Amino acid sequence: MSTTPAPAPAPTQIRREKVPPPPEFSGADGKVQAKEWIEKLGLYFAKVQPANDEERITTALYRLLGEAYRFMGPLLEKAGNGEPLGTWADFKRQILNQYAKKTDKEIAEKEIKAFYGNDGKKKVEANFFTYCSKFRTLGRLSEIDGTTLLREFKEVLPEKVRDHVAILTQVTPAAIPSDWDKYVDLCLELYKIAYPEKLDGSIFKETKEKKEEKKEKPKESAPTKAQSKGKDK
Repeated sequence: MSTTPAPAPAPTQIRREKVPPPPEFSGADGKVQAKEWIEKLGLYFAKVQPANDEERITTALYRLLGEAYRFMGPLLEKAGNGEPLGTWADFKRQILNQYAKKTDKEIAEKEIKAFYGNDGKKKVEANFFTYCSKFRTLGRLSEIDGTTLLREFKEVLPEKVRDHVAILTQVTPAAIPSDWDKYVDLCLELYKIAYPEKLDGSIFKETKEKKEEKKEKPKESAPTKAQSKGKDK
């Protein structure tokens, strides 16, 4: 009599087994910052789907070390006694109030000012691509209104990019985005057209270097033939 094979595990069970545990958190001086830790816990919970806030908080308590573990001592005692632990929202608030010194938004609001005006122009001259990457990141984190970001970005644009934007505005006005983020993308493309000599990289860089080395290598003089010491016949 044949036996019925065991059913294969459900796809959701397979996925859950592959979810790595959230990182450990030890406080302000730890490797992981408070905001990052809370966010990674959120990602973990989205995958494993805990039943309630009690499970969320208990999981988080297991990941505490050092000073953060001691700080949450009263809650750990409640967990050990089987008492209610409160809500996940309250737990997050306690951690962030204690360990998140400044939010990314507050830091970005301060740092982005160095990308305005003359300071911004200097950064643009040094490397436009790097400037755009950092300006975009700070702009998103700071949550400053798009009108301000667009105005400040236009002020620091390289001259040739300004010219290309002006021409495009006259020929195809609809191609100029009003969203500051998309405007940055447009200017990056125009910069590649306006300043092709500033694009880094070379497909044949290695071959080119070898050729240059070959050119610089001194030529060896051919050995002279020894003159015959015998008498001519």
